[in-house]
Amino acid sequence: MKSKDFAALISKVASDKRAEDVVMIDLRKFSAPAEYFVIATANSEPHLKAIADHLENELRKVDAKCIHRDGIRGSEWMVLDFFDVIVHLFSGRRREYYAIEELYADAPISKFIPEPEEKEVTTKKVKKAVKKVVKKAVKKSAARTVKKK
Repeated sequence: MKSKDFAALISKVASDKRAEDVVMIDLRKFSAPAEYFVIATANSEPHLKAIADHLENELRKVDAKCIHRDGIRGSEWMVLDFFDVIVHLFSGRRREYYAIEELYADAPISKFIPEPEEKEVTTKKVKKAVKKVVKKAVKKSAARTVKKK
């Protein structure tokens, strides 16, 4: 898997665990520790840990191992190293403070936008429910018509 695709997969997996403001920074043209950084924000310390655990568990399924994980309890920053892609998970306050995006301001930065949940399923359910209601209304109307005669 190409590092760009892997970074996109990491972004999606983090987003699935409700990570916010997920971005990918392409560092291939720079002298950097990885080809990509994926940066995301968590709401709390437990959320930070949950995202990191989820990333490791889900990526293990595609044979991608985290070669190093670092983060001290209470630091509000966790780093996961997947060799070509390094993931930085921050609290909002720490993300602003360290401003990694500004450090690599010359690098292409892509904001990950999660795909909206499938509306088709919801639409199908609504149509089905509407059909049931209409069917009942038609039956009641037909029953009333028969009684009047």
